[in-house]
Formats: sequence, structure tokens, C-alpha cells
Amino acid sequence: MDSRLVDHLKPDKRERFLSWLPDIVQDPEEVWLVPMKRRDGRRVVFRQRYLKIYRHGRKRHTVLVLEFHRGVLIGVTFIESKAANYLQNMRKGFLRYAKPQ
Repeated sequence: MDSRLVDHLKPDKRERFLSWLPDIVQDPEEVWLVPMKRRDGRRVVFRQRYLKIYRHGRKRHTVLVLEFHRGVLIGVTFIESKAANYLQNMRKGFLRYAKPQ
């Protein structure tokens, strides 16, 4: 893991969630295929977006979102919230997998 990522996460103590990365890859709640335009505007590429909510009692949620392109982790988002609705904003593209309820 790149030390710049860890340094970026340290000021607000989000680095503590890095140990959860294997869990979200091995046991995601949802996986989406998200079309995105390349910077050149001429092509569309697809990213795989892994989503999972971790619940801390009744009032706290941590939403984890990982984005992969060609098998390489290119984006990590950790959101702590009292409302789990942030996940709705991340549901875009084509649903590839949904964990059975």
C-alpha cells in the first residue's frame, strides 16, 4: 500500500479502516460496474465498485467503497455517518453482484 494514502487518511484517523479492505473484497454487499468517461472524452472505461456498510450499534454506520480498474485498486472511500443513505449515491451503473439477504 502506498504510504501517501496512509498519510492522507491519518489526520482524521481513517487509517484504522484499512484493515477492513480484505473483508470488503472477499464479502461485499454489492459490486457495481460503473461506466466512466476517460479524460480524453473519447472512450468509456468500466470500474468495479465494491460497497459495504458496517453498522456500529443503531446510530453509527461506516460505508466503505472500493473502486478497481483492470484489477488495480484506484479509489478508497470511507464515510462515517448516522445515516446509511450515502450508499444510495454510490449505486450507479450495472449491478454485478448483490449479497443475498
